[in-house]
Amino acid sequence: MLDFTGMYGMMGRGYYNNFFMTSPLFWVLGAILVLFWLWMFVDCLKKNFKKDMDKLVWIIVLLYLNIVGAFLYYFLVKSKR
Repeated sequence: MLDFTGMYGMMGRGYYNNFFMTSPLFWVLGAILVLFWLWMFVDCLKKNFKKDMDKLVWIIVLLYLNIVGAFLYYFLVKSKR
């Protein structure tokens, strides 16, 4: 029988995982990122684009790229107003 538990060392299931998952900073940063994504998604839904296809493309980008898509939307669309 193969044993892969030692393959990941401390990073796999040890101290670091428990530290980051229970850290309040981890949860606050996660909440801020989710709220930022939600803000960009709602802004995209409300925005009147020149073409309807642009709106559809940005919705797909926001859904599939999540936080990265939200930052792309912010810097490429929202900041140009």
